[in-house]
Amino acid sequence: FNKIYVRCKNAAGNKDKANFVFQFCVDPAPDLAAPVILEASPLDNSPIAYNTSSVKATFYVNKPSSCKWANQNLAYNEMKNNMTCSQTIEEGTTTKNTIAYPCTATLNSIVNYKTNDFYVRCKSYPGRNESERAEMTNAYKYSLISTRPLQISKVTPNQTTIKSSSAVIPVTITVNTLGGANNGVAYCSYNLNNAGKVLMYETGKAQSTQNLNLDPGTYSLDISCADNAANTQTAHTNFTVYSDTLPPLVTRVYSQENNLNLITDENSTCVYSKTSCN
Repeated sequence: FNKIYVRCKNAAGNKDKANFVFQFCVDPAPDLAAPVILEASPLDNSPIAYNTSSVKATFYVNKPSSCKWANQNLAYNEMKNNMTCSQTIEEGTTTKNTIAYPCTATLNSIVNYKTNDFYVRCKSYPGRNESERAEMTNAYKYSLISTRPLQISKVTPNQTTIKSSSAVIPVTITVNTLGGANNGVAYCSYNLNNAGKVLMYETGKAQSTQNLNLDPGTYSLDISCADNAANTQTAHTNFTVYSDTLPPLVTRVYSQENNLNLITDENSTCVYSKTSCN
């Protein structure tokens, strides 16, 4: 029978006046229950980037154990891939409101465009007599989903000139993405004239947009996008912003088949009056 006495003090220095007592017993009989994997990181069925050949994964076990993994559902003794497992409570962590012992492994032989299945088995209390150890009856099945590559299908403006009659010109950057882990859904950033990467205001979709007000000039635009499986893609383009403050000029006037024809030096809208110069 064990007792642990606890008192607490807050940040202001106020202390408990009485002890809080934890009372518990330790069963002298050996623990013959099989280990349980409580959680994994990355989570089961997580998407992974295209062309990923291996992933470092951590499995959280409810007691000190030795663990192995395989690409097939084999018995513990038949599995060839050992894990590195924490064995002391000091090395443990807390997950799902209980102490867990992390076991890590590099899972390899991952194949593109499919769900890759792995099987994990653990055996409790390494170093004890075999009669006091317990092995998992059922393997823990763990899956990683290989995704398609992420693509940037379109960026605007692209190699064009944007004209306006105002001194500061509104420009909308638009990025369209395809593929990846979720049908093109991605988070995109822009870098204008190497001023630094900025997350686009409207992003986390298959189309990301950013509204800007720019001075006249030539701009270099770098785009970078990533999805939730760490697929990434980049794109580069240039565009020019031009402030046109001059009116159009009539370069030629002629009559043809009783029609008055005017040629201007730029795309224009023309009006006329027979009674007034206004």
